[in-house]
Amino acid sequence: MKRVLAIVMLVSLLATVSVAQERGERGQRPNKEQMSKMKIRRMVKELALDNKTAEDFTATYTEYQQEVALINEKYPNGMPDFDIAPDKARARKDMKNQPMPTDEEVVQEIMDGFARERALLDLKEQFYYKFSKFMTPQQIQKMYRMENAPRRMQGGNMQPPQGGFPGGPMGGGMTPPPGMW
Repeated sequence: MKRVLAIVMLVSLLATVSVAQERGERGQRPNKEQMSKMKIRRMVKELALDNKTAEDFTATYTEYQQEVALINEKYPNGMPDFDIAPDKARARKDMKNQPMPTDEEVVQEIMDGFARERALLDLKEQFYYKFSKFMTPQQIQKMYRMENAPRRMQGGNMQPPQGGFPGGPMGGGMTPPPGMW
């Protein structure tokens, strides 16, 4: 019995160590590269890819992410990156103190947004053909949905948030349960 207990404790200790390594040293937030690897592993698992397909997917999806990053650098969305500022509250305050943009600046930002979205759409179409060489259309569709969905929706059995009272209608209807008032 002691031997079984020791084995169970050893396995749980190893699992804890592996999770800690994935998160980084001393509980630090994972960097972008670690987050990317975690996202790819999660997608491979959700898409139920075999080993060969997982290798192809990982290489292609990494290339896709690099291309998306280049587009995002070329067409910044005009919002400050709060992760850079050590004090996020100060960064928000500084943003409020900025002068109002001119009409020309706003028009340019809108046009840059259109160009960015067009470039991202073209990239998605280009990579669709690359992914279609080793994935089914259903897997590709699920991959694009997972990419755009908030993380809480990617757990498989997670439900989308319901608005209003528990059991109320979707979309935030505020119908109280019977007998509440």
